[in-house]
Amino acid sequence: MGKGKSAPMFANHLTAWKVTILLFATAYFALPTAASPKSSALRDRTLNGTESRTPNIPDGGVPANDSCMNAIAVSDGSHTFSTVGATTDGAPDAACQFFGDSQVGNDIWFCYTASCTGQAIFSLCGSDYDTKLVVYDGCGCPSAQAIACNDDGCGSDVTSVTSRVTLPVVAGHQYGIRVGGYIAAMGNGTLTIRCGNADSCIAGAGDCFTGHVENAPGCNDSTCCHETCGLDQFCCDVTWDDYCASEATGLCTGNFPSCGPTSGDCGSAQSGPGCNNSACCNEICRSDPFCCLVSWDFDCVGEANGTCFLTCTAQSGSCFLSHGGPGCNDANCCQKVCGPPNNDTFCCDTQWDAQCASEAQGSGCVATQCGDGVVQGGEQCDDGNANDNDACTNACTIARCGDGIVQTGVEECDDGNLNNNDACTNSCVLARCGDGIVQSGVEQCDDSNANDNDACTNSCRVARCGDGIVESGIEECDDGNLINTDGCTNSCTLPRCGDGILQAGEQCDGASSESCGGGPCLPNCTCQPVVQSIPTMSHWAIALVGLVLLIGAKLRFRANMDMPIR
Repeated sequence: MGKGKSAPMFANHLTAWKVTILLFATAYFALPTAASPKSSALRDRTLNGTESRTPNIPDGGVPANDSCMNAIAVSDGSHTFSTVGATTDGAPDAACQFFGDSQVGNDIWFCYTASCTGQAIFSLCGSDYDTKLVVYDGCGCPSAQAIACNDDGCGSDVTSVTSRVTLPVVAGHQYGIRVGGYIAAMGNGTLTIRCGNADSCIAGAGDCFTGHVENAPGCNDSTCCHETCGLDQFCCDVTWDDYCASEATGLCTGNFPSCGPTSGDCGSAQSGPGCNNSACCNEICRSDPFCCLVSWDFDCVGEANGTCFLTCTAQSGSCFLSHGGPGCNDANCCQKVCGPPNNDTFCCDTQWDAQCASEAQGSGCVATQCGDGVVQGGEQCDDGNANDNDACTNACTIARCGDGIVQTGVEECDDGNLNNNDACTNSCVLARCGDGIVQSGVEQCDDSNANDNDACTNSCRVARCGDGIVESGIEECDDGNLINTDGCTNSCTLPRCGDGILQAGEQCDGASSESCGGGPCLPNCTCQPVVQSIPTMSHWAIALVGLVLLIGAKLRFRANMDMPIR
């Protein structure tokens, strides 16, 4: 944010460490660099598809008009310049005392001969660094105090850090112009001089909502023109460019198009312009149109916090204690500190420190007391009773599932955790079989249906063979016992011939069976009949029988022949 805005704010909050940082920054920025503590507010205001306001001037070393002895003559119109590489040869001037600094650093010099008698404008609006502008009576090295000096005069834009001077001049008289920077700021810019009718809103032409050609300042609606140029003098000093037209659209219609619900959160930085709270968005952009035209950056967020009190919420810290974040938990008290009468936006933008807490106490804020029946500060509710189980807890918060307090008539339980698998679910009802939530250590499954024949039984056990429940599509039967030879096997299939299990009514079951005496078992689970065969004798037995028969035959023959036997 601009130096003009931030300096008073931070001055009230300088703790010891802040003083140290400030002293270090002052010493650092006194070195010849192209930056200054204030110039950090400068942002690229180039709209998509348009040219930048700042001229691109190549670094040419020390400028030719670095010394007051070598001032360059200029006339009415716009003149680009660069102070990069310039030294400081002019003395501090009491007329240039701004924010504790009366010097004009890294200065260059011009000599202007007035073309009219009347009001003349000397403008550095549109330059890309933190400028200072001095006008002296007469050219050459000044011997007297300046007749005019300005630091941040290019409009009410909170980030404006460029300079502008308006003063009466006499035709033909010479005026020395000194252009430099705040502390050691350097950069490129444009010196615009206009003499005579200084009000471009009277002489301006062209639609206020459309960018004009180069060097055509002002527009044809004097009311809109004055409002726009009061914020951004570039539009009336140099030219009415596309940025001016966009500013006018928001300022003169009362609504910037990027303010609305389709934009991002006002409390968060984003690359696009605008934010989702239209009222807050438009209020911010009336003083900082960059936020609605280019990007809602961190500066815009800070401005919204301090102006729209976005950090005055119940989630912030106590209004009566310093804490690390911005804002505090009592919206009314918070607004008294950040807004009127204290107007200390630091407290809502940056940090609620001891100074903010002191301002809260001095603004008549009363510390909230839960239980007094009055909703105030960071309280969500206050019913003035000691019943912790109703709609408003004893901590003055609205009862909700998960707060660890069982709300009577509403919750069955409340264990204050996010574990949905314990005895109390995240919807604050007692866990039960059939609720669709597997209770750890109690249930094996829970499919929340009444079908006892699927993969999860109605007792929330994983279906298995032997549990006595026939699982559809998986089991043919389930008798819940370990008897393999009854009407349901131990693998939960119906008995059948060929399953290898001898059931009642079967002689056998399998390729061979002991029940068939070792004989084959037929496919119909009956034993094949055994055919009895005549016993056979060995060759020796046959020979012996034959010998006996032969001897008997001989004996009978001899007897018949009455012949002696030999």
